[in-house]
Amino acid sequence: MEMEYLPADTAFGRRVYTDPIDGFQAQLSVVLMGVDRTSIHRPEQCLPWQGWSIVSKTEVPLTLRTADGERTVSVQRIDAATEQLVDGQPVPLRAVYVFWFVADGITASSHVSRHLQTLRGLVLDGELPRWAYVSYFTACRPGREDEAFGKLTRLMAETLPRFQKTGFASAGDP
Repeated sequence: MEMEYLPADTAFGRRVYTDPIDGFQAQLSVVLMGVDRTSIHRPEQCLPWQGWSIVSKTEVPLTLRTADGERTVSVQRIDAATEQLVDGQPVPLRAVYVFWFVADGITASSHVSRHLQTLRGLVLDGELPRWAYVSYFTACRPGREDEAFGKLTRLMAETLPRFQKTGFASAGDP
């Protein structure tokens, strides 16, 4: 269904990770825009279309311990809520959605920041950055959002160095 809504020159990948010990599951998605910039849209649109209500949204600077040392990336964290039917009864469910944007050598933690950096690139360099939209998603029980976020952080530390090579600040860098 996503392929029908995204422009034809959009590239994306998705993977679900499962912890074999506790069963924790999270989805990693990367959407790479093409010439048509509508490939990247606001999660404030996408999550409600999928039945989630946004409970809170905050910008969070994350310092991730990776095999290469500590790296810092600024991200948006959205906590969301929905209900799932179990045996015909509604059961509350929560989710943690973490996202940011990355282009050649730059990152942005919000759409506003991404748009400003795009404008800067157009004005100063005459080039339109080709942005990727990186997101991690996990569902959890109500009240377990911070625990789920901690597990997402550990997953990000493991997976990010495999595909995002730029846009990190070394710990202690200005």
